[in-house]
Amino acid sequence: PALIEVHSRCHVAAHIAAKRPDLRIALYLHNDPREMNGGRTIAERRKLLKSMATVICVSDYIKNCFLDGLNVDEALAAKVVTARNGAKRWLSKPQSKRKMILVASRMVPEKGILECATALAQVLATKPDWHVMVAGARRFDESAPGSYEADVAAALAPLGDCATMLGFIPAEDVRKLQQEAAIILCPSLWHDPMPKTVLEALAAGSALLTTRRGGIPEAAEGRAHIVDQPTAETFAAALERLVTDDAYRTGLQETAWQDFPFTASKMADDADTHRAAAIQGVPSATN
Repeated sequence: PALIEVHSRCHVAAHIAAKRPDLRIALYLHNDPREMNGGRTIAERRKLLKSMATVICVSDYIKNCFLDGLNVDEALAAKVVTARNGAKRWLSKPQSKRKMILVASRMVPEKGILECATALAQVLATKPDWHVMVAGARRFDESAPGSYEADVAAALAPLGDCATMLGFIPAEDVRKLQQEAAIILCPSLWHDPMPKTVLEALAAGSALLTTRRGGIPEAAEGRAHIVDQPTAETFAAALERLVTDDAYRTGLQETAWQDFPFTASKMADDADTHRAAAIQGVPSATN
């Protein structure tokens, strides 16, 4: 093959390189390599970099994670490139929004759903014309609700019928909610590499509330309301502004729609540029 591409498995890429040093190998990273087998140490990543034809990262944040502490020369560092995650815009024009706030995420603590639920219950207690929709489960499939979902439900309980927990729903149903939601939340507490929920919220032309974590600001800066230190209190302050300041909210919606360079085709084109450069053994023109 002209190129072997290994996704998010540093140890597998290293193993193939050791067995077949004659082959060109690309390592495609979707998460922090410092938390992966074969990429945790500086020595492992330095050895990987020397043996890879290229290392493609889904955000500059992940690129910097790979290069952390390596102190390699420019030629080696240039092999680590970014093909930022993208999302397909499924709408041909902006949609009418309703007073609905959407949270679409896996139900795990690092996603910040409980903190947001606490903030939503506080802010919307006196705003019955707004409705909250929470879509998602612990995994990307149907599963029985766990204790974390129960905590989220308990936090939202004061809102009564103004809050709905949908559990896992198909992607096409999520798209319908995204295009209707005036506000979409991506309240990550962890360093999310480049979450699709952020990109899809912008693609839908919704006002996005998110956090300064991981690669999120690479897409959200200037296009969303970003919380620097995510807590229930800071989420509440942000939500209060978003639901009461109509001009601010609609301004974010217009910016999200008008300024959306993060398409799936752009991601694919960038990745293909990096692959072609790796096959030819030259520095990538896109980085």
